[in-house]
Amino acid sequence: MIFKGRFWVGILWVILLLFFIVRASFFADLTLLAQTGENKIDKKKNIDRCLEKAWENIEKNPAYSLKLGDSALKSAIELEDKFLEAQALNLLGSVCFKEANYPKALNYFLQSLKIKEQIGELQTIGSTVLNIGVVYEALGNIPQAFKYYSKAEKIFIQYNDTLNLASVYSNLGNLYSIQDSAQQALMYHQKALKLREAIKDLHGVSVSLVNIAEVYITLKNYRAVVENAQKALKNFKALGNLEGQAVAILNLGAAYLHTGQLHLAEHYLLEGLHLARQLGSRQQILEIYKDLSLVYELENNYARALEYYKRFAALKDTLFSEEKHKAIAEIQAQYDFEKKERQIELLNKDKKISELIAAVISILLVLVLTLALNFYFRFLSKKRANALLTEQKEQLQRQKEQLQRSEQEKSMLLRELHHRVKNNLQVLSSMLSLQSSQLTDPVALAALEQGRFRVEAISLIHQGLYKDETNVSKVQIREYITNLFQNLMLAHGFSQRLQFVTDIEDLVLEVETAIPLGLILNELLINTFKYAFRDSSIQPKISLTFKHLGDALYLAVQDNGVGLPENFDIEKSNSFGFKLVKMLCRQLKADIHISSESGTKVEIFIRKYKIAQDL
Repeated sequence: MIFKGRFWVGILWVILLLFFIVRASFFADLTLLAQTGENKIDKKKNIDRCLEKAWENIEKNPAYSLKLGDSALKSAIELEDKFLEAQALNLLGSVCFKEANYPKALNYFLQSLKIKEQIGELQTIGSTVLNIGVVYEALGNIPQAFKYYSKAEKIFIQYNDTLNLASVYSNLGNLYSIQDSAQQALMYHQKALKLREAIKDLHGVSVSLVNIAEVYITLKNYRAVVENAQKALKNFKALGNLEGQAVAILNLGAAYLHTGQLHLAEHYLLEGLHLARQLGSRQQILEIYKDLSLVYELENNYARALEYYKRFAALKDTLFSEEKHKAIAEIQAQYDFEKKERQIELLNKDKKISELIAAVISILLVLVLTLALNFYFRFLSKKRANALLTEQKEQLQRQKEQLQRSEQEKSMLLRELHHRVKNNLQVLSSMLSLQSSQLTDPVALAALEQGRFRVEAISLIHQGLYKDETNVSKVQIREYITNLFQNLMLAHGFSQRLQFVTDIEDLVLEVETAIPLGLILNELLINTFKYAFRDSSIQPKISLTFKHLGDALYLAVQDNGVGLPENFDIEKSNSFGFKLVKMLCRQLKADIHISSESGTKVEIFIRKYKIAQDL
């Protein structure tokens, strides 16, 4: 009994000691809070001023706004003010979006949204949701953009936010335009226009007018295009908004082009080009180059038409380069990695807090509940480990699916690029054909025809890459050579009377090898068709060999024609075709040998090449 009494007295003293320790700590915290209360208020005011100044400079000095936003974010985190942290993240996302850094903007907006959802900041959450939708639209992820726009619409209707609701309708109209749903797009743009007129938002009204004009271009209602674009242009001039003026003028130029009013179309397109260059809007400049090319072609001014088409093609290659899409994919992957690291960091923080609570409880009850607590913490630890393992597996699965989607998108973009290049080459071929119909000089006509054959030789490669859904960067050389030969044979009028013997190894080449090889073969075959069979008594025969030979690729083209002139030397030849062949051979580090016995035989040994490993 004496032992039991001392035991409980010891427990009581331990409890009282812990009570006084906790009580002293509590009052010390209250004293510290009282001393720092005023400092926190001052810091919040400083953060508000910093964010306000950042918003003021976001258009004219985005780098300065980004610096202010970073400073505000760090201060908000130190102050542990979640609302200000969310506002700073929203500002940083807006700056990154202005600089076209869409993946980073998406990262900031998603972090801001997560914090606002945690603290229940529902009234201001709509603008962040709308921003996320805008970023997904810019990244070309249409389903995600629809999802966030629909969510933003519900929020703005709930809080009767007319201004932002009009923006949602305008963005939905743009999405339906991308989806080629013109009537749906028109309906949403008209809803946005009605709301903006009701609140007398002149800038918003002008934006809706140019959006409606663009939809009417799709619907081929050019009278309505001119009516809406003229109203928008008048408003934008009153507001001093150059960007809006450029868009309205571009719509007017397109409308007058389609209605055959070429003088007006040229006037507005040149005016729009001047504004677009001032603004540095390369997408608008691209569209204007294309329309000006069409205007001058319809005016039979082929020189200027070709000039603007070349500018269009060069700028288009820049805007749609593979490197840009690759960079976006890498940034998105980096974002996913950083997101996972932050989640693991939060889990570790929660675990430390739980362990601290468990330690306090174990000190209070250690003498009476040792066995029970030991069992409980083991069970709890195992449960947490299982939950963490399950979550990590789900994250890995999501990352795997994301990588698969990225690969599919990359393949789709490459196929689209080949398709666009093929179409552009076909347009160029058509323009060369059209130009040749205007010429009477046989030398100039022959030069244009050879140029057209070279363009079509390259076009065949991009056509094959576009049609093959599983292969966007490799060329089936046997199929390509067969198609090239058939096209040239028909173009030179040989039809079925020519005997074509082939020995072509079934190789798959990378594009960078296939294009110069195709141009070399194009020149050799054209030369054969034009000059080898002038003697009508000869039964035409062409033999073509292409295969591995040692460490080189071996190409041979042989005919039974009249042969080359005596003392012919390819090094001294002034023929443009042979000059092109020599230049391409140097590019492929190839040796060329020509013999003229019972016809002509050209042999080429290619040392520099790339063969694809698999399809």
